Amino acid sequence: MLNKSSNMSDAVNVNALLGELKKSFIADIPSRLSDMEAMILSADNEDTFSDNFETLYRQTHSLKGTAGSYGLHIITSICHKFEDALSSTQGKHKPFMQHGMDNWLKYVDLLQTTIESIESGKTDFSDVERRLVQLETLQTGGGEYKHHALIVAASHLYEQICNTAFGDSPIKFSFSRDGHEALGRLLNEPFDIVITDMEAPLLNGMALIGALRLSTNRNRKIRAILLTSTKMEKINRTTDPDYVVLKDSNFANNLTSTIESLIHQHHA
Repeated sequence: MLNKSSNMSDAVNVNALLGELKKSFIADIPSRLSDMEAMILSADNEDTFSDNFETLYRQTHSLKGTAGSYGLHIITSICHKFEDALSSTQGKHKPFMQHGMDNWLKYVDLLQTTIESIESGKTDFSDVERRLVQLETLQTGGGEYKHHALIVAASHLYEQICNTAFGDSPIKFSFSRDGHEALGRLLNEPFDIVITDMEAPLLNGMALIGALRLSTNRNRKIRAILLTSTKMEKINRTTDPDYVVLKDSNFANNLTSTIESLIHQHHA
């Protein structure tokens, strides 16, 4: 009986500690957002842009991950979209950077508004979700994408290839750095294509595709492209990728042609 009482006391203490850590994390976010805002405002200086951009991306990624660990999924969702907006620049200073800066500042503002709502005890974030959709539309200049693809890889190489090849196409690319994060997005956001590296961290490409196929999620039947350095036999299992692109000397051309083929199939 003494042991049971002691275990219950330990559990209460752990929960109390986690609660305090969560409160401390939330209280610290406005300071983080102020730093992120300062980084964005410095983006008009091409000499310092690259370094600040990398720091801004890391800060956003860190905020997303920690928020997810505390169950603050609305913060995670905003950071996902913010990362997508940042990735679309490929870390390069461009003539239209002012437009990009304005949009980035809106993401920071939305994060600030959300934190204030959380601190006030609000649990319905439908208004935040609506603003997030509006921000995505604003980011694309008011246009609409006909396809949405998720690229899953630790390397920036694949997103650079796709952003360069499909810059003017009606396809939007989002990015996840590991398979575990990607699965969360695939189970909660609408996508048309998933492009995953076999060596994706935490959950490899085959496992990610298999988990998605075996779910009851709306994305379970989307087209899946696996990127691998090893030749694979096609077995035709329900959990297999639709396409395998070998990472060889023709990788970039094969990847872009495979994506183009999927787009054309959709219109056929």
